[in-house]
Amino acid sequence: MRRLILLLLAAAPLGAQVIDIGFPLPYLIAGQQDQATAIARSPTGERLQIDKFNWATSDASVLSIDADGKVTATGIGTARIKASAALTGGVFSELELQVVPKRLEITPTSKELLVGDSFQFTASAFNILDAPIPAPFQWELTGQNGRETGLATISSNGLLKATAAGQISVHALIPYVPRDGKPPRVETLASVIVKARPEFRLTRLISNDASQDSFALRPSPGAFSANDAGQLAFTASLDALSTGVLLYANGGFRLLANTGAPSPFPGGVIARFQSLSLNARGQTLISVPAGVARRDGGLMLSSGDAANFILLDGAGFGDRILDLSFMYITANSLNDNGDFVFRALYREPDAAFRDGLFRFSNGSAELIWDAERPLPGVTGKVNFILDATGEQPGWSGNNGFGIDNQGTVYFIAHQVSGNARGLFRAPVGAVTPTRIMALGDPFLKSTVKIFTDLIVLPNGDLVMRLDLNNGEQHVVRYTAAGRFETVQIRNSQTFRVLAANTRGGVLFAGNALGAAGKGEGLYLWSGGTAVTNVLLLTAPNRYVESAALTAAGQVYAVLRTDTNDFVVEQPGAAKPTLFQAGTMMSVTANLHFNGLVRGTRSAMPYLRLGDPSSIFQIQAQGSSWTLAPNLRHGDRLGSGAASVGFDGVTGVFEDASGNLQFDTRGALYRLSGTALTQLMPGSFTAPDKV
Repeated sequence: MRRLILLLLAAAPLGAQVIDIGFPLPYLIAGQQDQATAIARSPTGERLQIDKFNWATSDASVLSIDADGKVTATGIGTARIKASAALTGGVFSELELQVVPKRLEITPTSKELLVGDSFQFTASAFNILDAPIPAPFQWELTGQNGRETGLATISSNGLLKATAAGQISVHALIPYVPRDGKPPRVETLASVIVKARPEFRLTRLISNDASQDSFALRPSPGAFSANDAGQLAFTASLDALSTGVLLYANGGFRLLANTGAPSPFPGGVIARFQSLSLNARGQTLISVPAGVARRDGGLMLSSGDAANFILLDGAGFGDRILDLSFMYITANSLNDNGDFVFRALYREPDAAFRDGLFRFSNGSAELIWDAERPLPGVTGKVNFILDATGEQPGWSGNNGFGIDNQGTVYFIAHQVSGNARGLFRAPVGAVTPTRIMALGDPFLKSTVKIFTDLIVLPNGDLVMRLDLNNGEQHVVRYTAAGRFETVQIRNSQTFRVLAANTRGGVLFAGNALGAAGKGEGLYLWSGGTAVTNVLLLTAPNRYVESAALTAAGQVYAVLRTDTNDFVVEQPGAAKPTLFQAGTMMSVTANLHFNGLVRGTRSAMPYLRLGDPSSIFQIQAQGSSWTLAPNLRHGDRLGSGAASVGFDGVTGVFEDASGNLQFDTRGALYRLSGTALTQLMPGSFTAPDKV
């Protein structure tokens, strides 16, 4: 028996506080009848002698109830019955009842269509006497996997339009508010097979084969590193068609890896690069993140002119390190001997996944530390990814951890459920890492507030940014011999330690103290108090994205300027600009397809390519096909437009009028031909720049 008790604070002459409503069924079939009962009780639970109740219904089209409490299911839906009595002083109770059909029918139950056809489905509901009754049907489509499908669309009244070949299930359903013991929906299904029209022929328009051999660099954020030989390793957009890991040396480019290339996983391609590390031998370690809801990432290591996978998601070592995945590296991860340190998820036998820091040497990985284990001064679970301010590492990749040429690993660990953070040293064979520094430690005339921008040098020296609780900001060098060297800089919100070299000094962005300070820019600290300005952030230079430094003191900087969002310079050289967005490169790379633009109604489809995503349309070119750009990240769509960033476009679709709609950095736009209209503002103020 169903019972519901509802308490109301009201004056009750007989002391009644509650009325129990009873009903024998969890729900009714349309046309069915049954008897409701009511009992009035005192505050102590005793039954009161009240036999006459007033009955009412919240929706007579779903439920009716007579003076004796007999309920009739008059239609499909959900309604409440209410019981009250004059002698209870206004106290009443309600019980919610659901009415479902005896059965549903969909017409037809199966159908075969051709792509482009439309067909009207109908559905009927029947009561307990098998008579048809009105019902609030809704319509849905699912594919063979039971999930949403793009093979067809269906209207609110059951009109289906087939758009692609395949098998579809048509659902005619009546939804209910979910309640325990009651059905959340009743439905009936039809099966539809959509076939290609006889006149259709499958024609390959374009593929991502590695055929294009010339690309223009486009502005794109990425990792950047240099070695003493003057080699530069970086990631960049290849004409918005793909993303490449490039090695620049002796005035030329070598492509080490690119998105769109096949990955070792069945049916997979490389979709993105996360970070890289370059050593003195010209080797480049590259992290390839897994795709969405996939485990198909890993680490690549360059040898000569190409990079190959050295570790894959799912790898294991011994019987204690299983299923490595989501591997992450920093700019300090690779030493000159080819050993490297990385962070990854892993699991032990019969255990859940956890976070670990690993050293890879001589073809095998060993666990340095498990994030579930406390460290000296940092208790509880720790995190190896966030920097010391609690933020994600900058794209220069200098934060978190690194390895020297002796194989010693240095890392910052952050307490997950607290504020404790420490810098640790783990030599080869060490059982427990040694703490070097922690927040709150005494330093000069104050205590440590923040340490970040960790750089690990081949000889074991460490360089970092250090903020003190007295407000001072410092560049700090901690030598392998255990000594601290420091220089204070002028307080700046742009202060970052960008690069260091064993013999060449330390590069930082910000401003120096005293006469050495010329304004915001790039500075070289050579030890002691010797600070030299390398580059000022005055017009046309607007921002230093990253920088590198060689033992000979050569500086390389990635700049954003007033006229170009990606400029690589060697400040002080006779021809400082080495390359920039727009520079042509003779390399062979795959195209990187991200998928079709949703809602395409044009004769030829729009495609999303590259990372960040840009939009191209396939067009005929004689007897072949080519890609014509419609919208590429970094495009200037108005005269004098300021830079917006490198986010590319997301959420793009073609509307009913054939215009492209998309969002970038939180703002919504419409592109009609070459005319751009901002439909909704976002986090920036340049409406004519994508």
